[in-house]
Amino acid sequence: MIEEDSEQLVEWLLGTSSLSPAELCRHFVNRAAERMQETREPDIKDLTRDVRTARLFLSLVRESQDVEGLGSVATDLLQKVCIPYLNVLLDNCLTGPVVQELAETAAVALLSPHLPPSAVEETLRESLSPLLTSGDSAERLAILNSFLCHLFSRAKPENLETLPGVSEQLSAIFLLLLSLLDHASTATSHLILSSLLPLFITPSHPLRLSAVWSLVQEVWSGRRIIEQTPLAFLLSLLCCFSDVLISRDHTSPFLSVFPSLVTNLCPLLDVRREGVFWEVLWAGLRSSDPLDRKRAMYLLHRVLSSVRMGGGEVVSVGGVFWWKPQSAAVLTEVWEDLVLLLHTMEEKQVHIVKPVKSRMKNIARATTTFVDGLSVLHVSWLELALERVFLHSEAKSIVRWGVCEALSLDLASSPLLLPTHWQFVYGPLLNALSSAKLFCRDSPTDLRPSVATLFSSFLEKFVSALSPDLRGDFLHGLLVAIEASNMSDTPFLHVTHSLSLLPPSPLLSPSSLIVLRSMAGQLDTLRPLLRAAVMTFLLTAAANLSDLSKGVGWREVASLLSGVDVASCLPFSSHTWRKMCDWVTAVSAVCEEPISFFLTSSLGSLLDPEVRGWDQATPPSPSSPYWQLMLDSFLGRLWRLCWSH
Repeated sequence: MIEEDSEQLVEWLLGTSSLSPAELCRHFVNRAAERMQETREPDIKDLTRDVRTARLFLSLVRESQDVEGLGSVATDLLQKVCIPYLNVLLDNCLTGPVVQELAETAAVALLSPHLPPSAVEETLRESLSPLLTSGDSAERLAILNSFLCHLFSRAKPENLETLPGVSEQLSAIFLLLLSLLDHASTATSHLILSSLLPLFITPSHPLRLSAVWSLVQEVWSGRRIIEQTPLAFLLSLLCCFSDVLISRDHTSPFLSVFPSLVTNLCPLLDVRREGVFWEVLWAGLRSSDPLDRKRAMYLLHRVLSSVRMGGGEVVSVGGVFWWKPQSAAVLTEVWEDLVLLLHTMEEKQVHIVKPVKSRMKNIARATTTFVDGLSVLHVSWLELALERVFLHSEAKSIVRWGVCEALSLDLASSPLLLPTHWQFVYGPLLNALSSAKLFCRDSPTDLRPSVATLFSSFLEKFVSALSPDLRGDFLHGLLVAIEASNMSDTPFLHVTHSLSLLPPSPLLSPSSLIVLRSMAGQLDTLRPLLRAAVMTFLLTAAANLSDLSKGVGWREVASLLSGVDVASCLPFSSHTWRKMCDWVTAVSAVCEEPISFFLTSSLGSLLDPEVRGWDQATPPSPSSPYWQLMLDSFLGRLWRLCWSH
């Protein structure tokens, strides 16, 4: 009905008026703008009729070949009808066919051959400006989404760029859209990323894609601050641009429309080779948000699909991902195992996870297998797979299986021994071991839980496999990580027990002994029996692993012993007592300051005159009664013993 009324009105005006189509169109546009300003409550039927009538007039102007009038009429139509009417629709939350009619009219005007380039940029800027004020209003955003989608589907950027002088204006609009993302809400950002920005990536301007990638790098590095969560935003952006950032074949839905982009974009940008891309993808796969993990898995699928179908070689920065056609069979098998395992970890049922457990061994084996000088799978993917198992929230049996798999790895040639990968032991593995539910005995006759036994074996093999100059650094980092962790009493007991079982070796520097002392100061919340056991294990580890050549002296000895409960940890003549006596004797052999000097300066008048009458050149024998007195003094005076001077 509205369509018929508009056509009849235009025919009547043309038949009764002596004005040209351009003058009639200009007069109608001015009258519609005045009527809109006078109307307080706009009627949707009147709006629709005005918009459609204006478009019919503009079509007549184009048919009349009025070159001079077409540009000015189209400009007036955009500035006086399209933009004001859009604001009216948004302010009053009016929906329906009028939105599509308005977008169609704006598109026809934008595609007018003689429209000034400045009018194109101004119109697009005015159309996008409500994105800054739409906020979280679902109604306004839905109207704006409908308008912009219809507008750009009709007036596509590649069509507008055929107009003279418009290309620079569209580049400015593209940069405007990128800047809007800084303060956009999640819904607005999704509209810009999914519906608008991809339309500007055309064969004639592939460098715009570089601007998108620069945005990714700036947000990930923290140089650019955005309102949204950076990881969720970047994953959404990469998914929306995956057709042009990742795909390199004509079967891509986007590249099938622009096949020249395949050759235009390849020399410029291939995110599969960029380290930032893999960092974002890994962060997504590790995220606690299921949506982030799904988006990251989608990106991983797109990468694997692109290398299988593209046929070229890809080697990323750092070798975290590589693909060569001659090794496709081996690589495909490993990646299928990894993807299947990651997908299965999203399931909650144990019976679904069990059939894929064997894939973990294949993944671990691939990290130590080399093809063409590269490991089939970078060790970081093994760490990721294990971490996803550790984070399974529904079944502790699956977590326990993952921990046992990690502790049973063949460390003979494992890349985990490299210092750059120690963080896996310090972080995900220790966090997984913090659960007391893992330390259950398989049978009542077992002396230790199997997880504790495996950790002791893992720790001993790990330390022995390192070069001698790295062992102390690794152990110091491990002690710092244990101190910073939130282990409950049972895991803490078994972890410290494993430390005490390490073979005697000079590994702990004075700074490491200070960390041990700090750990001993955190035992107040443990149950008395466990507290005594843990303290005994810490003392044993200190005695077995101290590196006396690095300056371990009486101050470190006194600091550690000052926090010990003598009655529960160091009963006279016990095994631990004798070990500590041997340790103190060994310290005295390398320490320049005799113990008597340290005692005299630290204890002052605590010792009786008989003790102070010793020959200060030679300390007493560990079997003498005075040794008991000295150690009791160490243990009974806490910080005053060590830090009074």
